[in-house]
Amino acid sequence: SARMLAAEAAALARCARVLTTSRTTAETLRTRLGVPAARIAVAPPGLTPAPCAPRRRDPAPMILGVGTISARKDWGTLVAALSRLSDRDWTCAIAGDDARDPDAAQALRAAIETAGLAPRIRLTGALGRAALDALYLDADLFCLPSRYEGYGMVIVEAMMRGLPVVACDAGAVPEAAGGAARLVPPGDPEAMAGS
Repeated sequence: SARMLAAEAAALARCARVLTTSRTTAETLRTRLGVPAARIAVAPPGLTPAPCAPRRRDPAPMILGVGTISARKDWGTLVAALSRLSDRDWTCAIAGDDARDPDAAQALRAAIETAGLAPRIRLTGALGRAALDALYLDADLFCLPSRYEGYGMVIVEAMMRGLPVVACDAGAVPEAAGGAARLVPPGDPEAMAGS
């Protein structure tokens, strides 16, 4: 981690301008990597308009999570939260590339099995745009347990579709959510389950 930060700082020191997706990331670049504020520009990503999810809740609410299967995304916290709600009707789909961090993917599958939630939590792997849009339309709630986000694009995509969002108060998530999401501490399944 220290080597990566040093390499990032050295690369950024050579840049005339740095473009970032959030004020939170800009502040991180300034304070942790020494990039002068005058050389940083913030440009939040744009969105292609999409229809609102109908939120059918039939036969049970569907909880959607979108993001790479990695330690930073912390899907294990979502599994632990859902295990606390196993007496309620729900299903869950987690859509994201599971090949980038095989150890995290294996740990997630094991956590799902250990919790006895394999029939209720579906890992879709990486999806194309049409398949992901279809999942958003089937969802009733969006959840992102990430320990850090430089922006939180999937949160904005979920809110654009009218989905309630539960996410961790980490990185730029509060900035992306703009006060319209339920934020819980990272790594706290009890708080996530209570939301």
